[in-house]
Order: sequence, then structure tokens, then C-alpha cells
Amino acid sequence: MLYNARKNYEKAQEIPIPKDGQVSRQAINLYDEVIKKCEMVIATYPTSKWVDDAILLMGKAFYEQGKYDEAIVKFMELEEAFPESELNEEAIFYIGRSYLMKDDEERAIRTFSRFIDRYQKSKFNNCLVLLISG
Repeated sequence: MLYNARKNYEKAQEIPIPKDGQVSRQAINLYDEVIKKCEMVIATYPTSKWVDDAILLMGKAFYEQGKYDEAIVKFMELEEAFPESELNEEAIFYIGRSYLMKDDEERAIRTFSRFIDRYQKSKFNNCLVLLISG
């Protein structure tokens, strides 16, 4: 299930974004499938080592659909349920991005500050510099 969710996410990521910047119906449908499959993983295998992966992928699918509040909830759920997961680095980064997309600069700055304090050698730091300067 998670394998198929990842494949759908990759397919959706390959769909070009139209000039109007809106996510295409085809991509939205693929992201919806990602979310459903991840929900199935979590419901069917709640003690699996892949649950944190499923939560992160759900959050990313919500983010790509422009559902930033739902994305933030999922990313925070990951951090709360799996505080030791290595995936929290990406989740916290996406929380900050979600706040930026919502034009909530204060929360974005707080989130990115926490991110920098926690992950000084992150692979996302170059992206963070671009987000902040852009």
C-alpha cells in the first residue's frame, strides 16, 4: 500500500503545473489516492515501522493540494506520535513552508527558527535560505 502511495505521489509530482499555478485535477486525484492509501496503512498496520512514513506522505500530499491546515496537522501528528523519527526533520520544514503559504509569517519564522536550532546540518538548509530570501 505504501509503495503504491509513493508511486502515486511521484506521478503527481511529474504532472506539469499549469500557467495559472493551480494544481491539475489529475494531480489532485493522485494526491487523494496517496492520502487514502496512507490512511489504509495506518489503519491496517498501526504498529508498523512504516506509519511515520505514511503520515509524512499524507502531509506532503495535503501540502501539494494546497490544503495547508490539513498538512500542518499531519506533520504535527508525526512529530507528536514519533518524536524520535528521522522524518521529523522534513515534517518541521514542511510545517514552516505551510505557514509561509498561508501568509502566516510569524509562525513560519518561529517554525524555521526551531528547525535551524534542531537541524543545523540539514539537507533542507539550502532550500530554507531560498525560501526566506525569495
